[in-house]
Amino acid sequence: MLLGKVHLEVGVVGKLAAMANLAAIITAVVFGENLANIFASQGEVVGQQILGVMVMGDWVVRREELSMEADTLAQETVGN
Repeated sequence: MLLGKVHLEVGVVGKLAAMANLAAIITAVVFGENLANIFASQGEVVGQQILGVMVMGDWVVRREELSMEADTLAQETVGN
């Protein structure tokens, strides 16, 4: 049963992280990267509180990937 609970928590973290990522990308495009980093940091804190340090390594990598995507989107938006 513990395994089921862990998977449920991972699903919750994934959904929260996805929402934070989406908010970060939209915010980066509209308001700039500094505000987007605030949203990404909040997602990181949620992941750490629920599952501990093991989640953080993957989240940091994913956050950096999304930060690069957000930068690209912002540059394309400004360029147009």
